[in-house]
Amino acid sequence: MILILLGTIKLEFVRPLKEIEKLCKKGIIKDHIIVQSGFTNYTSKYFEVIPFIKPQRLEELIEQSTLVITHAGTGSVLSALKKNKKIIAVARYFELNEHVDNHQLDLLNEFSKKGYIVPWYKEDNLLKIYHKIETFEPKQYISKKQYILEYIQNYIKKI
Repeated sequence: MILILLGTIKLEFVRPLKEIEKLCKKGIIKDHIIVQSGFTNYTSKYFEVIPFIKPQRLEELIEQSTLVITHAGTGSVLSALKKNKKIIAVARYFELNEHVDNHQLDLLNEFSKKGYIVPWYKEDNLLKIYHKIETFEPKQYISKKQYILEYIQNYIKKI
């Protein structure tokens, strides 16, 4: 099963769905696809589209998925990384009216450099990206959250 996460910002993000649907029509993608669409209004005979999925159910879907295709939002990417999933991440672009700025490009660039995700830039061919993900082995993500918390606690104790 492929899980697609478009984010929940109140701007539509149809660009990746159109490209994924093309590969479905050609028979290249045959998997069951579930889309958390947020505020993106899109219907397709190839996708099960759900606007908002409750957090517990979303965690279950991530666990069950073989691939997560997601907007380059921190929460979505980290949720899939923590479950060691293969991830294709695509940034929402300001100039395409998909977001309020281009901050998602920073995450896309950094996480792809570190080997966590396969980036999908607006000029990229999805078929090439899809073939690349088949052999991609993501590096394991190790959260620094505990380290940061301990650092802050130690600092406070010294005050």
